[in-house]
Amino acid sequence: SEAEEVLGEAIATNPDDAFALVFMSQVATGAGDFAKAEELHARALSLDRANLWANLFAPTALLYEGQLERAEERIRSSQQVVQDPLLTASEALLWAKRGENRKAQQLLTRALHSKKMLAHTHHTWHVAADAYAVLGKSAQALALLQKCQKNGLPNYPGFRNDPHLRALGNDARFVRFVSGLQREWQKYQEEFGGSAAGARV
Repeated sequence: SEAEEVLGEAIATNPDDAFALVFMSQVATGAGDFAKAEELHARALSLDRANLWANLFAPTALLYEGQLERAEERIRSSQQVVQDPLLTASEALLWAKRGENRKAQQLLTRALHSKKMLAHTHHTWHVAADAYAVLGKSAQALALLQKCQKNGLPNYPGFRNDPHLRALGNDARFVRFVSGLQREWQKYQEEFGGSAAGARV
């Protein structure tokens, strides 16, 4: 909520700030409001077609909403602007959701072994974990989420609201992992201010 307030002020001051729109979209994604996230990304891309961050994160909300044809179009469009493992992982998730397991696995291998990344590595790991969860590979998904936690993305609200991770919901290891994230999140809330009232499982 604090991030949404600050970014909202930035957008009110400059409605054409594509950078602020992209990161407001990230906030919406973390909160599970994928329709809003897609709207904000579309606005950012209309303002700055070559915006790095808009292109890297643009397919995410469409994948969460299950709009696979539009997600594929967005991935292809973004790949014309930038080549990055995050987009490769997004494509892997797309094919996993279509039941094309072999193709998804090949793309996951490529994404996770790439040495050139423009986005933070943890974003690629998160999307790859989503793909593994959809593929029914719980151990691989959880290992990547644990790497996210240890390397800059201990994203309790985001992981809690992630539709793709629901496939792991009955895995005791995943339940313990999310509970640990929740405790960590509440600790940060207490230390840095704000309220932990939104910490619902």
